[in-house]
Amino acid sequence: MTILRLSAGCGDRPLTGLGRFRFHRSPVSVRHHRILFLVLLFLAFVSANILWLNPLPNQEPAFCPGGNSAFMCQFNSDSLDFFWAATNFPDHFKESATRIERPVMPFIVNMIGNLYDSIAVLLGWGDNELSLMMTPRRKVESMVFAFITYKMIIFIVGVWMLYDLLSGYMSPRSALLSVIVFLFHKHVIYMFNLFHSTDYEYLTPVYLAWSVKAVVRSIILRRHFFVNVMGVSLLNACLVLAKTNLAAYFAVIVFSLLHLRVFPVVMSGIFVGLVYGVYWIYLKIHGIGWYSTSAEAGQGNWFLERLHTASPWDFVRENLDSIPNFAGIVVDFHGIWLVPALVGVVIGLRGGLRKEVLFASILAGFVFLQVFAANRYSPYMTADFWFLTTGFGFIALDRALQSGRVRHSFLVALVVGWCASGVGSYVNLPLSDPLERVPGWQASAAGVRNQAPRHAMCASPAVGSGIKVSLFGGLLPRVLAG
Repeated sequence: MTILRLSAGCGDRPLTGLGRFRFHRSPVSVRHHRILFLVLLFLAFVSANILWLNPLPNQEPAFCPGGNSAFMCQFNSDSLDFFWAATNFPDHFKESATRIERPVMPFIVNMIGNLYDSIAVLLGWGDNELSLMMTPRRKVESMVFAFITYKMIIFIVGVWMLYDLLSGYMSPRSALLSVIVFLFHKHVIYMFNLFHSTDYEYLTPVYLAWSVKAVVRSIILRRHFFVNVMGVSLLNACLVLAKTNLAAYFAVIVFSLLHLRVFPVVMSGIFVGLVYGVYWIYLKIHGIGWYSTSAEAGQGNWFLERLHTASPWDFVRENLDSIPNFAGIVVDFHGIWLVPALVGVVIGLRGGLRKEVLFASILAGFVFLQVFAANRYSPYMTADFWFLTTGFGFIALDRALQSGRVRHSFLVALVVGWCASGVGSYVNLPLSDPLERVPGWQASAAGVRNQAPRHAMCASPAVGSGIKVSLFGGLLPRVLAG
């Protein structure tokens, strides 16, 4: 395995990016890419049909786009808002502006969905019978498959970038296993086909880290530097509008200012401003005003309020409590992989990966500040450095494997056990047909409800007899039900 360490001059400081890079595609990496694609297909299937696993026995889905079908049912209450934001983009923002800060997913899904809908019309598939929220069934189904397509695209790109990053630090097989562990976290499985943008919580840092690599590589090779900086800046600007993941952006900015040229950081800032400006003009053309969910929620205001209202002792105690609270959610989300990750950090400090450890420390620090400002100690909010946890963890495991202290069969068994636990965390026995398990569908399947109100939990199928040639509400659920 040919590995080239980066060490180019930048003033009186060495120019180093996130470590080492390979400049060729080996047959092994191509085979691993195919394996990872199959893994993504499996996760997409599990996530889309997660209701069959009975993940929340005492809770009905928030809504089901297929009416009386368990396919792509959503448990997150925000999913309905994201779904209509994509279906009726941008007019939905006139009714509900809560997702106006995250237009990338609704915009792209809307384009893909309209394309699918046009193809369905040309081929004579589907029907215009009213379904979810009095929307034609074919339109609903086109949008659902547009969401699936969009999620597959962002995961394929993210997985390719992550494998490319990790393969410079460990054997290709260990890099493959590390990516698989990254994907089989129970939160990643749950969010895979959810109508939500939380995927960017753990994908955006991967995109940004790979962007740093792309810029550094162009500086080292002295080729396409300007083009790469423009492309990376545009990607970063789009990511800001996909989900404002401030911790990852600030971490990359600080790291780049310390170890890269200032020009890429300045260009990224300019592109972010330009993209926001174009989006603002687009909203104005459609008669839509700007709305900030973060500002409305008053994130960070609690700190100033407690500064004025709490006693000095209570104020200090509450702020000190944030440290163990943050440590608790880190352990909750990252689990057993923190142990090999910490070993990997020690190995990195001793083995010339100090820049990588510095980047991980900066990112973890900004994640803490982000959680502290939001005053929300939810485990998923530490997902920003999940790729670093698995990455440093497998640096340690790969070193142990090469030294003979760990057998390869043990490593494979560990990964298989982790994957099984990720999927198994959503299995609750006894398993049964969701149509029989969810009470709301009994009346729906019988055709009692023929219209869905604005706040409906599940969509109603159309009233009538016979089997409709529809993937969600007609043929598929009846076949699955036997």
